[in-house]
Amino acid sequence: MCPWLPKPEEPLHAYSTSELEQWMVNRIRARNGWNSATPPRHRQMGRGQFGGIFLIPGGRWLLTRPIAGVVIVYDLDTPEMKSKTLISPMDDLDIHRASQMAISIDDRSPTLKFDVALASGSFAGPLGQGTEPRLRMWRVILSGHGQNAELVAEHITSIAIPSLNIPKLISLNGEYLAQMKVDTIEILKWTESTSSTHTLAVIFPEEIPEWICVLPGGKLLSFSSSNMIIYDIPQFKCVSASSDPTFAAITPHSWKIPCCGQDLKMGGISLVWSNDDGVSFTVSTQDGAQA
Repeated sequence: MCPWLPKPEEPLHAYSTSELEQWMVNRIRARNGWNSATPPRHRQMGRGQFGGIFLIPGGRWLLTRPIAGVVIVYDLDTPEMKSKTLISPMDDLDIHRASQMAISIDDRSPTLKFDVALASGSFAGPLGQGTEPRLRMWRVILSGHGQNAELVAEHITSIAIPSLNIPKLISLNGEYLAQMKVDTIEILKWTESTSSTHTLAVIFPEEIPEWICVLPGGKLLSFSSSNMIIYDIPQFKCVSASSDPTFAAITPHSWKIPCCGQDLKMGGISLVWSNDDGVSFTVSTQDGAQA
């Protein structure tokens, strides 16, 4: 299979010969369309606001997080871009509080599977009841086959984040969830954390980040207004969930180059994919998209 083609969402033996041919033709046509001098076709999804947009590798599934606090999935392989609610608020306050979203693809799974993180800030309800910030983790799997397949989400865990320093941005890669806060980047091993204790590593960045991304191999990518910086994730420690990190020293970087553009847009860094040649991602700035 061509190295630039995305992995099929099911094992190869699950497809008929005609299904594989159609899958290959669709992806080659999409690639050729971007390399053509003719502007690519586009479809408008409506005029609503979206708090997060994620295109799953392969190009079929598009996840959006409307302001209402739900996650909607669109099947872009259908002419009408069929949609459904993938994740619903778990309580009334969730409708107002969901503020950040991140996803992580499980590349080891033969069938499409990925995790979704939803982080929310504190909120005072209509009766004045206050709630702590929290992180909700969901696992999404592919159910069914071919054109009849759909995505199904299952709640895994919820973790309280009792801090006034609410994350401005989150990034998820496997068991690592990075939270960009005012002057720190906190990396949480969410699989080992609870609402009372967190397995945590902290980076004190040398430049205020505008965007962050957890990379494979225990590294973190940070974009400031002028530089792209990679840090080695420090040692993890088990700490009380109610404690805030105490500044020790600026974390030394392992790699740093000038940014390829300015003004990272919403969704400015794509999902990261890796192979034997290294790690690849796409950055969208006011100067255009660059890989």
